[in-house]
Amino acid sequence: MTRTWIRIVGLLACFGAGGVWAQGFPFNGIVSPASPQMPVVIISTPNCASQGATLVHYDVQPFYVRTSGIYQISLTDPLNETAFYVNSPTFDPASPFTTCVAASNSNPILFNVNLTANVPYFGVTTNDTFAQTQTIPYTLNITGPGAVVLGTPEALQLPVASTWALLALMAAMLVLAARAHRRRFTG
Repeated sequence: MTRTWIRIVGLLACFGAGGVWAQGFPFNGIVSPASPQMPVVIISTPNCASQGATLVHYDVQPFYVRTSGIYQISLTDPLNETAFYVNSPTFDPASPFTTCVAASNSNPILFNVNLTANVPYFGVTTNDTFAQTQTIPYTLNITGPGAVVLGTPEALQLPVASTWALLALMAAMLVLAARAHRRRFTG
């Protein structure tokens, strides 16, 4: 009986899992001349000051946190030539300043930002050079009081049809477990 329950819990965990959960996660990315472009956001760390006319290459990673609080953002790259923006609740590459809530271009990048649970955030890493010709690998780390989840909160919600299918699967598994239990003890 114990093995049956372990299987049930394991299957339910697989169906309910989504995103990457961690107290802090290293996310590795690349900004290159092939990356999309957006207007640069002028920074006065940790504030977004204004939007400039110069186009910069960028890489974006959506995320959210499970617990509200102060989170530390660190980003390193071997060339020390990136900038990092936190946008919320949306990110529009044509107008990144309008939703920019915090930023830094002091390499290595290290700053704190107050994040709210289950609100979509977008971590935007840009090439912070005039030439825009280099490929820059980077490592982003976000740590704080709660789990950091890659993706947007909506990405983890099951559609209604999937919810009903999951409930039907759970009911079928419970019936099978009950039958196995009954066979074991009745002969």
